[in-house]
Amino acid sequence: MLKQIWEVLNSKIVVLLIAFVLTTVVGAYINDRYQRATWQREKRFELLSRRLDEGTKFIENLSELMNKRFFRLQRLLWIAESGDRSSFNQMWDEYYESVIEWNYKLNTNRNRIERLAGQETAIFFLDFQDETRPQNPESIHGRFKLAHDRLLRVRKSFLANSKNLTETIKEAYAALSRLDIEIDAFILSLNQILIETEEKMEMTS
Repeated sequence: MLKQIWEVLNSKIVVLLIAFVLTTVVGAYINDRYQRATWQREKRFELLSRRLDEGTKFIENLSELMNKRFFRLQRLLWIAESGDRSSFNQMWDEYYESVIEWNYKLNTNRNRIERLAGQETAIFFLDFQDETRPQNPESIHGRFKLAHDRLLRVRKSFLANSKNLTETIKEAYAALSRLDIEIDAFILSLNQILIETEEKMEMTS
């Protein structure tokens, strides 16, 4: 009986049948694993691509927001040096519109930066500890606020035709110069995040 069973199991047809079943099962398993890996890779690529697109648009909008406030502030200093009161008052209203827009979007932008680039970069943009060091802030917002305070002194001296106008303008330019450096460093750090995202996409594709 055992001999007959062994002969049947050892026959070419049974061996081929077993090989076919094993090949089918193993093949299906390998194919399933491959499809899962492909799906995960495509999903990761899609998420990275979306993050790259959203990050690029966000950085462009944030850069525009910073540049608008920065250059309007700078233009006010130029006008103060020229002594043109009518232009100064008109430009002040435009500048203050950019201040309101900046403050309105401040917390939202900080949260988006944290999601895009992490907490450290978000603190670089807005550090709440700057409230304790108003004369030596470390964040972009703190630097904008310091430059704004210096500009208020310029405005007060300018409208009062004060003798210390030249000195206040000099102090404002110093704050503006430091702000300019910090903005460049901040944008560079954000762009580095996008470069890293592109590199991950290349590895995924």
